[in-house]
Amino acid sequence: MKKNFLCFVASALLAGAATVGFAANLPIDGFSAPVGIVELGNGALLVAEWGANRITKVEGAQKQPVIRGISSPAGLAMDAKGNLYIAGYGDGNIYLWPGAGEPKVLASGFSQPTGVLWSKNNTLLVANRGAGTVEEIDKSGNRRIISRGHSLPVGIALTESGNMYVSCYGGTLDRVSGDGEIRKIKTGLRTPGVGILASGHDTVFLVDNAAGKVVEAGPNGVIRTLAENLSGPVGLSRTKDNKIIVATWGDGKLQAVENAK
Repeated sequence: MKKNFLCFVASALLAGAATVGFAANLPIDGFSAPVGIVELGNGALLVAEWGANRITKVEGAQKQPVIRGISSPAGLAMDAKGNLYIAGYGDGNIYLWPGAGEPKVLASGFSQPTGVLWSKNNTLLVANRGAGTVEEIDKSGNRRIISRGHSLPVGIALTESGNMYVSCYGGTLDRVSGDGEIRKIKTGLRTPGVGILASGHDTVFLVDNAAGKVVEAGPNGVIRTLAENLSGPVGLSRTKDNKIIVATWGDGKLQAVENAK
């Protein structure tokens, strides 16, 4: 993995975006094992329901399935044109959905792909859980490994520092520097999940599924706990007006993290 790749992607991802009114009324329950969350341009949300093999749109208090038949959908990401990328954990495919019609397979052959992250240089980063790698996919579906040696990687975040953080269900938070060196940070977390977001220059918000927490962490470990006593937190998302939303697997809810500042 080359330093200029990470620095470019990090600066692009953290560039300012126009604020749009948030359109979902939280908390919302009744989801079947929610994982990935993304916000649409009008403030509505798309939610990956792992347990129901579908993607559901949430607007206000209303829920409407928009995609069905994806095998255990996990992470979601959206590019600047509004194309949705879906990690099919159950079948090893990465899907592309332009907003209408049926999703198409962009790339296949992954081993339990989980978290995905779109970069503004037109590539998708994928946490390939079963293979212990992070891979990059271009818009033609070509793949390359940019980091390996992770213990069940499930989520990816890029910070302003140019470092990549990988949340690993095996119990680690891995910090990958621009030259590709992996540092396994001592956090005391039990099962870091799919949900991970850049929170500062070299810090991240992430979920601990088994401990029922959302925390902030950096190079020296956990900095603070933002939320606790959650029922199996998995997904984490930031809206365009900087609200942080957590998806909890155990009770099928989306709820706001109130003190994520």
